Amino acid sequence: MREERPEMPKSLRCLEIGAFTGRLTMSLRGHGWEADVHERTNKNLEQALAPFHECYSAAELAREQTEPGTKWLRCELKEIEPDELPIYDYIHASLSNDTYSPLSQDKHQRREANGYLGISPEAGRANEDLTHLVAILRSQKRRNPGFLFSLDNPGGEGGKMQHAPKIKEIIEVPEAENGLGAVRCDVTFCMFESGVKEPTHLWTNSKARLAKLAPIC
Repeated sequence: MREERPEMPKSLRCLEIGAFTGRLTMSLRGHGWEADVHERTNKNLEQALAPFHECYSAAELAREQTEPGTKWLRCELKEIEPDELPIYDYIHASLSNDTYSPLSQDKHQRREANGYLGISPEAGRANEDLTHLVAILRSQKRRNPGFLFSLDNPGGEGGKMQHAPKIKEIIEVPEAENGLGAVRCDVTFCMFESGVKEPTHLWTNSKARLAKLAPIC
């Protein structure tokens, strides 16, 4: 009688959107995760993640990988087809902070009077990115009810993403009301070169993470 071998537990899978250096991916890899990165260029990605296997679409990213290295989704965020992405356990997104920073509002003018949508072409593109990110998160949640995500952006009292319509109307809305059920926390895990900590808004739907961040949420 042939002995049946127990199935090996499946690795958890993550996608880091707007990865920049990919340090979160490196950390998760160290904990046994299977992690992919999205970024338009690999010039800042940590070389410890190399070799990079370039993918130019979500469909390419979903194909099975047989060689060691990091799957790198090299495209604009809006070019990602949400339903063609693999099913992930966790996605972390860092969208461009250029138009949300309080230091850039002379140009972009994200104000209550315009619904915090801003007036510049750059603000318009950033709004489109946030809308597309919501579509990606909704697709993942629909296909994986246990899906977790986080999103960060410059915080402090003047941070503008906290007022964005997609944040207020979907991301922070409870799941029972057809939202994504995230809670915003104010953290300082980013640092300027001078060593001064940067206030950051972090949204997540992870109850475990929120429990650890409870004193500051």
